[in-house]
Amino acid sequence: MEETLETRDKQGNKVILSRDEIIDQHLIHKAGLVIIKDKTGRFLISQRSEKKKVYPLLWCFGAGGGVRADESFEEGAKRELKEELGISPPIKFLCDWEYNSKEIQYIAKVYIAEYKGKITIDPEEIIQTLWVTKEELNKFIEEKLLSPDNIIFYQKHLKI
Repeated sequence: MEETLETRDKQGNKVILSRDEIIDQHLIHKAGLVIIKDKTGRFLISQRSEKKKVYPLLWCFGAGGGVRADESFEEGAKRELKEELGISPPIKFLCDWEYNSKEIQYIAKVYIAEYKGKITIDPEEIIQTLWVTKEELNKFIEEKLLSPDNIIFYQKHLKI
C-alpha cells in the first residue's frame, strides 16, 4: 500500500495524497525528524539512497520523514527511526522546524535521542551511517555533502 500524507490544497482544505504527489506538486507536509547523538556528543548521520526523490546521496541527521495521515509527529518520528535504522531509543522533543525550498517544503517536529548500539539500515532509504564529531560534521557542510535543510537546521539550532 502506498504511503499517504496529510497536506492542504491551495484553498486550505485538508487533503490526503501520496508522498510522490506531495513532492511533485510541491505541497507542504508534516515531518518527524530525529537527531541521534551518543554519550560523547557525536552525531549519527545517514547517507540517503540514490533512489530518494529529494536530495539523493546527500547526508542527513539520524532519521526522519513524512508523518502519515493517521499518526502524530512523534509516532512518525519513532516509525522512521525503526524503519530506517532499526532502533527504538526514547526520543525527546527539541523544537519545531519549517523548511521551504524548490525541492521540498515541510513543517516538522524535531526530536533528539541518545543512542549507541547496533544500527540496521534499510537499504531502500539509507546507504550507510557514520558517527561524526562537530568538526567532522563541519567538513560535510563545507563540502556540501549534508542536505541543504540539515545544513540550515544545524546552523540555526545545533552549532555551538
